[in-house]
Amino acid sequence: MDISKYIDWVKLSPKHLTSILIATSLILFGPLDLLKKIGLDKILDDFKLWVGLIWIDSLSLLMVYPIEYLIKLGRKKFMLFVLIESRKKRMNSLTPKEKDILRSYLENDSRTQAFPIQDGAVIELCNESILSRVSDIGYTGSYLFPFNIEPWAWNYLKNNSDLLDELSSVKSENKNQ
Repeated sequence: MDISKYIDWVKLSPKHLTSILIATSLILFGPLDLLKKIGLDKILDDFKLWVGLIWIDSLSLLMVYPIEYLIKLGRKKFMLFVLIESRKKRMNSLTPKEKDILRSYLENDSRTQAFPIQDGAVIELCNESILSRVSDIGYTGSYLFPFNIEPWAWNYLKNNSDLLDELSSVKSENKNQ
């Protein structure tokens, strides 16, 4: 058998493999009366081994598609889980300056705030996909640029506002002393 012919067989689309699977299933498992009516009873007698091999091969090749889909879906969900967990971990290790920046979004109940473009904490929050710069054009007469808080970070802070409250209580204690 020429291996290139088999490779061409393997490259068949799922649509073609399904039709081959249905046809060979009919020949192998169909009622004998039906096979006699359509003249395929001789094929079953003479080529049962080959029809069986084609059936097994087409079934195996077709099974690869849902398995591959499930693996990709599982990998995607796993990567999303890892990303979410790393973001949660990052949100729980914010510096005081980063907390101040993020608190301004919640205090103003706004998803957009203006910060200096050269602020290292803002740049770090952008690098961590917590903030994103909205525009390359700053406000006239200043070095302030608009930055949006990412939706996942907004929701996380809304649900875990205690992350930012810790610093507020420290600041108010320092003011009282």
